[in-house]
Amino acid sequence: AVKGNFFSHYLTQGSYVGQDRLEFLNTLPIDDAQLQAGNHNEEPVTISGMVFNREYAVNVNGDLKTIIYMVSWNDGVNRNISFSTIRSIRTF
Repeated sequence: AVKGNFFSHYLTQGSYVGQDRLEFLNTLPIDDAQLQAGNHNEEPVTISGMVFNREYAVNVNGDLKTIIYMVSWNDGVNRNISFSTIRSIRTF
């Protein structure tokens, strides 16, 4: 039960980190340097004594940019969670 509680806590924290950063990236202008195609590493963040590693990838396919944000941590087992969104390069 204790292990499950710790896992749930870290999963919640990792989810918060990933969703928050993905929402931030989603608010940037589509041509912002942080949204250039490729892999992007961000500084790790420590929450509740756990280090969460953060990175994201931007893939361009035609008029669309897919942003995949990944958070990983190790609580005795390597864990990770990812979130994604798609943005249009065109403005209407």
